[in-house]
Amino acid sequence: MLNNPNKFIEGMMNYDKEHIPDSVYKKAMAIFGEPDFSMDAIKNASDALVGICKWAEAMCKYYELLKVVNPKR
Repeated sequence: MLNNPNKFIEGMMNYDKEHIPDSVYKKAMAIFGEPDFSMDAIKNASDALVGICKWAEAMCKYYELLKVVNPKR
């Protein structure tokens, strides 16, 4: 990933958010639920990582919304 950051960013932009696996969501929520996990701690480690974490949180929120909306489609 670090050898080709443009490919990494493109992968994030083109991520198939309509089909996020349950296992990926559960793993992400486990990380977000850790007591040591906070945006302040992440910001101290890396400014770039803050953006990635915000993206991951947004994808989790989107996943949660799809669980409500999809049955109504």
